[in-house]
Amino acid sequence: MLIKNLSTWKGLVNGATGTVVELVKSVNVDGVCPDNLLPIVKFDSGKVLKIKPAEWHVMVGNKIVATRKQIPLILAWALSIHKCQGMTLDKAYINLSRAFGCGMVYTSLSRVRSMDGLHLSGFTPSKILADHKVSEFYRNFALQHNNKDLHNGRTMSTENSSSSITCASEKAGTVVTKRYFSLSEFLARRSLL
Repeated sequence: MLIKNLSTWKGLVNGATGTVVELVKSVNVDGVCPDNLLPIVKFDSGKVLKIKPAEWHVMVGNKIVATRKQIPLILAWALSIHKCQGMTLDKAYINLSRAFGCGMVYTSLSRVRSMDGLHLSGFTPSKILADHKVSEFYRNFALQHNNKDLHNGRTMSTENSSSSITCASEKAGTVVTKRYFSLSEFLARRSLL
């Protein structure tokens, strides 16, 4: 995993993951790589790049007081939920036994592209925590839209209360459907509970 932005427009940013596919001889890396070997990394995005040493500076005011030079890679056999926030993964094995904060379960479950790539352990429904302010916001939002719909003579219907809610929007002729699914039903079907 990269630990420094190398090229943001190419997606070679802090947190990008890949596989070291080769080590190649290089020159002028004696201070960092005694054997003069640099890694070639094939990133999950498909890009392949020789990773050269990078420098970090410790500043006090405008003055550099220390410099560190290293290959900007670390092992990434596992990632914390916080580190994978914002990533999209093809596969993930997620251990939720120590999930403790609001939104942690959602953040971890929403990283994978498909349910086929999701493997869980340590899941209990009590680990799903929502911030009370977020819950209150959505409760008020639903009440406001329900009142508007009743006031305007529109009805708010539920096709199947566990799967979707359909309501008319402010724009005439537009119907908004929000789909939900029962995680416990899904996990039971996959024999994970």
